[in-house]
Parts: sequence; C-alpha cells; structure tokens
Amino acid sequence: MKPKRNVTWLLALALVSLIGCQGGKPTGDVMGQLRTLEKNGDFARAQAVIDSLLGAARLDSATRRKLLWDRERLARIRKDYNLSREELLAELRRRVAGFQDPELNQWEREGKLDVRVIDGQKRYLYASVSNLFWRYPEIRARRLPKENRWDAEHSFLALVREARAARAKSAGRFVLPHHFRCTHTVTVHADAVPPGKTVRCWIPFPRAFPFQNDIRLISSDPQVAWLDEPESRARAVYFEKKSEAGKPTVFRVTYEYTAYATVNDLDPDRIRPYDRTRPEYVYYTAERPPHIVFTPAFRQLSRRIVGEATNPLLIARKIFDWVADSLAYSYAPEYSTISNISEWVLERRYGDCGQKALFFMTLCRLNGIPARWQSGWGIRPGHKSIHDWCEIYLEPYGWVPVDPDRGAAANRYTETLTPEEKREVVEFYFGNLDPFRMAANCDHSVPLFPPKRTFRSDDVDFQRAEVEVDGKNVYFDQFDYTLDVEVL
Repeated sequence: MKPKRNVTWLLALALVSLIGCQGGKPTGDVMGQLRTLEKNGDFARAQAVIDSLLGAARLDSATRRKLLWDRERLARIRKDYNLSREELLAELRRRVAGFQDPELNQWEREGKLDVRVIDGQKRYLYASVSNLFWRYPEIRARRLPKENRWDAEHSFLALVREARAARAKSAGRFVLPHHFRCTHTVTVHADAVPPGKTVRCWIPFPRAFPFQNDIRLISSDPQVAWLDEPESRARAVYFEKKSEAGKPTVFRVTYEYTAYATVNDLDPDRIRPYDRTRPEYVYYTAERPPHIVFTPAFRQLSRRIVGEATNPLLIARKIFDWVADSLAYSYAPEYSTISNISEWVLERRYGDCGQKALFFMTLCRLNGIPARWQSGWGIRPGHKSIHDWCEIYLEPYGWVPVDPDRGAAANRYTETLTPEEKREVVEFYFGNLDPFRMAANCDHSVPLFPPKRTFRSDDVDFQRAEVEVDGKNVYFDQFDYTLDVEVL
C-alpha cells in the first residue's frame, strides 16, 4: 500500500505543476483534486497540493487566503479527531459498564461513532464517548460513574417556578436581579509565540441588553487598549502585551453586571403583523450563508412542522417543540470546520447549543420571523460553560428569548421530574430566560474590533477569546481560558 500512496501523492503534485493557475486562480481540476483528497481523508497529500499552489507567484490575494484557510481547516480537523482506536477503546472500557471490545465495531457499523479516516488511519472525535451517552439512551444507561441528576433537575425546576412567581408580582418582565463579578483569564502557553512579540487578545465582555445592565469594568492586566461600545454586536475588551521567553502571556479582566430573569406572558391573540419594510426586519429574516440557508430540505421540513399555521408566535412554538422532541445533544467539531451548521444538524438530528440555535433561527427566518443569535456564558451555580441561545422578534413584545438547547435537554434527558414538572421546564425556555447568563453577543459571524488580521479560531461565535501575534492566529490548543464567577 505504501508505494501506491506515494505515487498518488506525486501525481497530485504533478497535477499542480502541469495545470497551474489561470487568471491568478487554480483551475477547476486542481480544486476538484483537493476536494477529492480531503473527502478520501488524504490530508497530507491535500496539504502538499496546497503548499505547492501557495508557492505559485500568480495567485491573487483572495485565492491565496482561501488556500491558506483550507490548510488551516485541515489542521483543525486533525485536532478535533484526535483519538486513536486504542485510545477510544481504553476510554470505552473505563466509562461504559460491561463494555466488550466487539461493540466498538458494531457501533461503528451502525453509524453511532464520530469517525474519520485521516491519512489511512481511523481517527475519532475527542468527545466520542460522551456523544454516545448523549445520543443513544441504551448506552447512556451504562454510563460510569452513574450520575446524580436529582439536584440539578430540581434546581432548574425551582428556578423556573421562582421566576414565574416573581413575574406574577411584578409589573415588568425583568425579575430576579442577580449581580455578578466575573474574572476572565486567558493564558497563552509559554513559548507558544516567539519572545518579544506583541500578542493581541480579545476577550468577550457583557453587552448592554434590557435584561443585562449596570455593567462596569473593575480591573484588568494589562491595561485595556479598547472596550467596545455597550451595544456592539460582539462586545470585546482588547489588550496587547509583549511575550517573554519561557513564560506564559496572561490577560485578565474583571467586570461586574446585573442580570435579570426574563419572563413573558405571550398571547397569540395579541400578535400584530410585521412592518416588512423595516431594515431590521429585512436583516433578521434574511439568509446568512454559510450557516443560515433556506435549502430545499429546510423548506420541506418547515412545511411538515408549520402546517397551516400563520401566527408567528404559534409557528415559532411549533419549531421549538419540534427541536425539543427531535434533536439530541452532541458535542461538535469546531464550528469553523463545518461548511453549513444548520444543514449539519438537519442531516444528523443532533447538535450542541449553538448548532440548535442556528437550526431554530433558520426555520424561523424561513417563515418570516426575525431571529438573532445570542451567546456568552451560562453561569448557574455549580456549573458554568460557554453557551448559545437566540431571540425572536414578535410584535408587540419586541425581542423575546428562546433557548432551544435548554428546552431539548429538559425534554430528552430529565429523569427525576414528573412529566408535568418536566414540561414546566421545557416550556419556560420558549419566551423566557433564567438570570444566570453573561451575554456578550447579539449576532453571529460578525467581525471583532480592532479587526483581527488573520483567521478567527471561532468564526461563528465569540465566548472563549481570540489571540494572534504577527498577523498569525493563536489557536485554542495554544492557550487556556477560565471564567471565575462570584454572585454579589
């Protein structure tokens, strides 16, 4: 096999040299060869072709950037699919009760595993075992160690009831204020960048929303070079710092803010028609390639879900219920490596929080309902993590929160609540929101300021941080990030 692989590699390089470029762009045959190599898992050969193309002086800037991105994307996929078969087997033996090695082959034949062949070797997604638990109840029942879900599930139920009770006593929809102090730290690994270089770092910062205010910058190290406007679509605090040999480069910001639970009393009979000429309406109902596209498959699914409904509130609720009933949770490869996230979810019937949000938004926009991204962190006591959700616009209510992932999680994974209690939690996350959030973004795939000169580590979301030096991206595997949260 090895001689054949070398011959194919040489043929790929010969193809580049023979066909070359036309008008500053590789010919279609060369780009087709690249796509074939990637599809077949021949990443090393694909990279060799890209490197050869990049050596051509006649490439225009757009084509050069595209090829650089293709090379970077292949490297990121390698990092996501980082488990060998032996490593996966060891993890399965440790985490699945009664696991027998032949089950790995069975689950692979059944399409249950996240696997790719890369350069002749099977490689498995970093979260393969966790995803088996999320997606397949019969495997989840064998999870080790056994989970104690009672506390978490009943705390969610108590929070939902507390929020609704507060709303019943309030004239407004924003209740249960909580004041938070957060410290976000980014640590670039020692010698991840050359010494004496200016390291640029963007860290998410709370954005002004009706449910989130009293935002204050408390301290930072180093000094803040730029803080975005309060209503920036992706609010960031920006720093610069010189790197030192043998030492990590650390950025730290502490801020405070007040967040409220949002509880709406939505009535379909009060819904009014949209002014479809408003620029905001046009923007938030439009397709946004590559991740919000009204494909034939989405149009077909929309007809099945929506039926004859015409009321925007009822349509959105039908979509939310379908997501809660139909989509499992699953850890995902990095968003930057997925060509169309909503289509990815549609094909697989699972996704993480942000993927479900984009899926829900696509169906809402397809039906003329304005929908926009919202993201940052979930900071519920005892559990904090990056998190995504969204908002829809309803007349006369304005922007209304929807958390498709929380609804789906409560519906699919709740074990200790009664059916009626479970439904309380599911329904809360359509039109309402808990206060344990830090929201930095109101849109997806928007540029940072000051502009980043190279590729983003995450070109859809902004929750962890973005780092670069000398016009080169510093990827997630080269820095660590933490968010320390204190409820004041």
